[in-house]
Amino acid sequence: FAVLVKFQLDRKNRIIGELTAELKSLKTNVDAVKKRESHFKQVEQFAAGRIGWLDELRHLSVHIPDARNAIVTQFAGALQADGEGRIMIDGKVRTPDQVESLERGLRDERHRVSGRGASQDPAGKDYFWRFNETISIRPRTEGQTGSPSNGPPAPPPPPAPPGSGANRTLTAERPHGSQS
Repeated sequence: FAVLVKFQLDRKNRIIGELTAELKSLKTNVDAVKKRESHFKQVEQFAAGRIGWLDELRHLSVHIPDARNAIVTQFAGALQADGEGRIMIDGKVRTPDQVESLERGLRDERHRVSGRGASQDPAGKDYFWRFNETISIRPRTEGQTGSPSNGPPAPPPPPAPPGSGANRTLTAERPHGSQS
């Protein structure tokens, strides 16, 4: 009788071991699926957002000082859970009034701008003032299309120097598919 009980216990322990291994494998699969589902939800949220990111980059590029007067040191954009877009930008400019002008130009009915203004950078070469701005972007309403309030059109890019190999320039001013 004891041999039969030992045999049944061994058999049940083996089954428990097999089921434990299967459970561990299934948990790994579930974790992978949850991770993929999380990524899918993020992509779905981004796609459902009514933020035209290329239009927002255009809006920013129209209002930021030109490359001779400003440099961007850090840039990030994100879609928030509430559907708002957010752009965070750090940079340097030559004069503090360029930061004030940037903030004024970016601010409109869809764009809230918050930042610390300009702070002096004594170690800066050519660009003596730092800025850090956060632009909150309200999503477009259902009927709203096109670019945000852009201000004046951007000037055309300067011609490429001869022999530079720069034979093609794309700007926001050209229709899609147009090349130079």
